[in-house]
Parts: sequence; structure tokens; C-alpha cells
Amino acid sequence: ISSVQLYLLINGTIYDTDEKHIAFALSFMKKGTTQGWAATFTADAIQLKKFGTFDDFVKLLKAIFCTTNIKGKALGTLQSLNQDSDDILRFINQFKVATHQSGLTNHSVLIHFFSKGLNPGLMKHIYTMDTVPDKIEAWYMKAEKTTLNTSTPQPYLPTPKAKDPNAMDVDTVHIGKLIPEERKKCVEKGLCFHCRKGGHMSNNCPTFPSTPCPTHVQHVTQTNDLPKVEEVEDDNEAEGIARVGFSFNDEDF
Repeated sequence: ISSVQLYLLINGTIYDTDEKHIAFALSFMKKGTTQGWAATFTADAIQLKKFGTFDDFVKLLKAIFCTTNIKGKALGTLQSLNQDSDDILRFINQFKVATHQSGLTNHSVLIHFFSKGLNPGLMKHIYTMDTVPDKIEAWYMKAEKTTLNTSTPQPYLPTPKAKDPNAMDVDTVHIGKLIPEERKKCVEKGLCFHCRKGGHMSNNCPTFPSTPCPTHVQHVTQTNDLPKVEEVEDDNEAEGIARVGFSFNDEDF
């Protein structure tokens, strides 16, 4: 229409009446639905001997064909619109705009187009619900709610391990510090500094395996009467015990 109006404006000396303007515009309407409409309009105008003004003719064309074109494009959009990403709100808004432009009000048809455009997983989730929505507005709500729930990261909660009822809770057991007399007794009898039992050293203690090794060990040397006990600083209990073992004679046992 704009091209026709521009041409008529340039050639105003030739097309100087409304009838000439309308006749020129009708001459281009030779395809599709416009051809049939142009033929009917021309026949009616000739019969009535009245074409009307060119401005009214343009308004009539826009009312019939432009509106129809908008609805047709909107219908095509509804059929082809897809949720290409997880942005469900954007998809819903686009679908609402196309629905308004198309003039469709049938919920079954709209639900068909809308569900077809959803991501397959989301569409399956809604269709397998106990109650499948039968209104397009309910589909909007379900799709938005489901997407938001599944996209919200959940805090990591480690699965608690089953506690062995026969296991000793070493975290609640406190080992008292050895007093000099107890330390002397353990050294003399070869007892563990942790559990006060024999057969092993404290760094291999089966009763209190997680308890740190003592930072003080005893150095025992042989005298004529009884072993002599003296405190030494040593971070390696095994080395300290080794010195104790080398200091004893067989007759001491």
C-alpha cells in the first residue's frame, strides 16, 4: 500500500481522482485472496457507480488484510514456538503475546501448542501429574512452578553413616595424664602409656588408636638395686621405649 501511495503522489497529475487511485491499486491485486476480494469490490463499485474515497479504500484494505495477516503470523508463532532454554518465563510471555494476537480462546488448542513447545522433560512431568491442567492459565502456573523448583540448587546434606553398636566411642573417652608413679610402673612392666596394658606400645594401641602419643617418655638405666627412671623430652615414643628396652638386663625380668 505504501508503494502505491508513493507512486500516486509522484504521478499526481495523471492519477488525479479517487477513482483513478483505487483503480490503480486494484490492478496490483492479482494473487491469492486479494484477487477475489478485488473482483468483488470492483463489481460492487461499478454497479453502485461509486468507488468512494481513496482514504476509505486504504482503511478497508488494512482492516481486512493487515489484521488477518497479524492473526496468521501469530498462529504460526504458536505452532512453532519452543522453549529453547530453561527460561520458562520468557517462553510463557512470548506464548501469551502470540495468543492475544491470534485471537485463539480454545483451551484445548492452546494447551496443545503450549505443551508441544515445552522441553520434553517438563511436558512429561506435567502430563504425568495426578491432575493434568485443563486450562491454559493452569499450564502456565505448573510449568513455571516446576521449573523454578527443579532449578533451585539444594544444599548438600551428607548421609549419616550407621554407627557400629560394638564400636567404642573414643571421642567421649578422656585419657588421664600419667603421674610419675604410673609412668614408672608402665616403664618397669612394659605397659602401654594409653591403656596401661602390655603387649604393645602406645603408638599401636588398639584401645585408643586416635589418641596422640605422649610428648614425654622415660629413660631407664640399670643400677645395682632398681632401674633408675628419669624424664627426657622425646617426640618419638618408639625410640624412647627402644632405649628403655636396651637399658634392661634379662635378670631384671
